[in-house]
Amino acid sequence: MAALSKSCLYGILATSYLSANSAKDKKITVSKIAEDLGISFHYLAKIIQTLSFNGIVKTKRGANGGIELAKDANQITVSQIIDSLDNPKFDTLIHENGTNLKEKNSSDSINKLYEKFIEMYKNSTIREFSSLISLENK
Repeated sequence: MAALSKSCLYGILATSYLSANSAKDKKITVSKIAEDLGISFHYLAKIIQTLSFNGIVKTKRGANGGIELAKDANQITVSQIIDSLDNPKFDTLIHENGTNLKEKNSSDSINKLYEKFIEMYKNSTIREFSSLISLENK
């Protein structure tokens, strides 16, 4: 199975940050997220632009501008972020040309564990990841 890109990992981290630190009607700036997470502003801005284009976050310019999740964090799955930021799509990482990437010589137990991991990964929401992010550590 291919590894996730740095952009994808930063996208998951940034959306988790938004889930953990956004208040209703309060947007957070890209510069604040970049500073708190130690990510390059310009690199993060490109990631946010892609996430916005794909309907995962909403952005607003101006004095009261910033970023917010486009929908509740319980409705945004990790696989949606992966699909937005990584190519090939997440499902392609699991199935390549219709052939499952599971180890062909693995035991049934290993293959079942792999399938469970993929199922959990695809269905995990950003809300579940937000507990890893806290402004208290800053």
